[in-house]
Amino acid sequence: MAFEVEMITPNLMYVTYLDPMNLREDLKGVVAASAEAAGATSGTIVRVGDGNQMSSMGFSDLVLSLGQLINNEPGSLRDKRFLNVFVHDQPIAKMASDFMKQAQYGGMMVPVFPERAEALEWAHQFLSEQQGEAD
Repeated sequence: MAFEVEMITPNLMYVTYLDPMNLREDLKGVVAASAEAAGATSGTIVRVGDGNQMSSMGFSDLVLSLGQLINNEPGSLRDKRFLNVFVHDQPIAKMASDFMKQAQYGGMMVPVFPERAEALEWAHQFLSEQQGEAD
């Protein structure tokens, strides 16, 4: 598998995408791992997807990836148990985030950060605020 899943906390999942990636098979693995993680906790899970380790990702790769990840399966990008965040230092990540705002891709807001540390800081702040609202 060309990805690594790190459960930083029960509600913070960090997925690092690696080369070489089989977009069809590996992304199914990400969806399955996400569904498993969601079954083990309650509340929203912030899922950070980091593509900075991939050597390249073109437009056709982006379209194929979104097609694999945006469905109604548990653990997919449309799974309401997840808030998705992208980490990538290339413009393709912003393009993916913009696509996700469109109705056919789920109408989701997906924050984009160039580096892991920024994404994790944002995620911890989000989860802290969410916990404060639950108290």
